[in-house]
Amino acid sequence: MTMNAPTTSSGEARLQAFLERLPEGSRLPARTVAHAWAHGGGRLRTGRVAVRLTGGEALAFTAATIHAPSRQERPYLEVCRVILQNHGVAPAGFRHWADELADLQELGFDPQAKFPTVPLDDALDPPRLARLAGAVRDLAAMLARERPVEP
Repeated sequence: MTMNAPTTSSGEARLQAFLERLPEGSRLPARTVAHAWAHGGGRLRTGRVAVRLTGGEALAFTAATIHAPSRQERPYLEVCRVILQNHGVAPAGFRHWADELADLQELGFDPQAKFPTVPLDDALDPPRLARLAGAVRDLAAMLARERPVEP
């Protein structure tokens, strides 16, 4: 199933330009995570070396980041647990969210870390990628519930 992110055409063009710089096996996972975030109500702030996943209109802080690889790293998603908790996501809510990703621990995901990471490459088989995408979408939606945008 493909998902079309609710982004502007210029925002999608920036995302596509970012994805082109990634290794072939990382493009689909990074695109899937970015679109899942947008479908959950979050915003994408795309730069040359990273895509910042922020809350909706009123939530400008970075909740997570998709990083392009440096010389010796592979692309990865970094979740900003401490920032999320400082902006209203309860520790119990984050723990419950992270419990859904227990099978990613063998790939290095540590839900107790201040900034847990998940590699975005072919180590994410389709079931794991689907679970990660659903969790990322749910995290964006959780932010929207914790901090509703006022009209």
